[in-house]
Amino acid sequence: MISGGIVAFLALPCLVHSFGQRRDQYVDATPPKLEPRVFAPGIVSISREEGSYEERPVFSPDFRECYFDVNNYKAKTFTSFSMRYEHGRWTRPEPAFFAKCKGFQASIAPKGDRLFFVAPKPGDEKSRGIWMSEHRRGVWTNPVLLDSPINSLPSVGFPCITSSNTLYFLSMIGPGKGAYRSRQENNTYRSIEKLDLLPPGSESIVGDFYVSPDERYIVFYSNLPNGPGKGGLYVVFPKPDGSWTKPRSLGEAVNTRDYNFAPSISPDGKYLFFSRDVAGREGDIFWISTEIFGGLR
Repeated sequence: MISGGIVAFLALPCLVHSFGQRRDQYVDATPPKLEPRVFAPGIVSISREEGSYEERPVFSPDFRECYFDVNNYKAKTFTSFSMRYEHGRWTRPEPAFFAKCKGFQASIAPKGDRLFFVAPKPGDEKSRGIWMSEHRRGVWTNPVLLDSPINSLPSVGFPCITSSNTLYFLSMIGPGKGAYRSRQENNTYRSIEKLDLLPPGSESIVGDFYVSPDERYIVFYSNLPNGPGKGGLYVVFPKPDGSWTKPRSLGEAVNTRDYNFAPSISPDGKYLFFSRDVAGREGDIFWISTEIFGGLR
């Protein structure tokens, strides 16, 4: 991981483009192009204990809140951190408000009024469900377990809310494991639909995934055969008949010989974030322009 503490630009005043967009709206003021860069070195991507990985940064639609996870797979601890843009600068990362209920893997609704995350279900530490908090009068309400068939599955994770308010998620265990979605009906999620993202008969897995805000593609981790390494990121696109294209590897720019996983996408759809394993010990977040998808359709 990147060594060092919080870098100096956290204390710098707001940097603004001529058309009004903040240069530091993604926390990191140096966006990448078609080659991945370490995300926010010294702020998010820092030196941590062995087994720790920074993962899955997500932003509020106005780019004034940022959440990311720090997961230690060796110690089996999972913690979400938050940052806020206040007084012309980003605050230092601190445990997110939902960390108190062991929550992580956040996703923020397109209007910024709801936040979904994963945490243990009441009375069962080993079974995770999707929880929700609402943004009212400038603060987040106490989280509640989402009242939906989503949480009837044994254990779920990786919620992703899109511009249409469709909620995508992953069933983690059991015969029905895989990717699902639930379309919003009268402000509720009454039904679930399984998504077949792999070729028929495939024995590979669909792991951590994220959906573009406009639902034009899904990026997911898999151990598909003939991949570049231990496991990497793939993309599928929806077809007119409701099925999905054959998974395409994101290529050598993203997929290395080690694990590349935990994707997320900025709310404006411009950047893909992902975590990269470093010799099985630790990992940083990288980011790259979503223009890489143009040649994969």
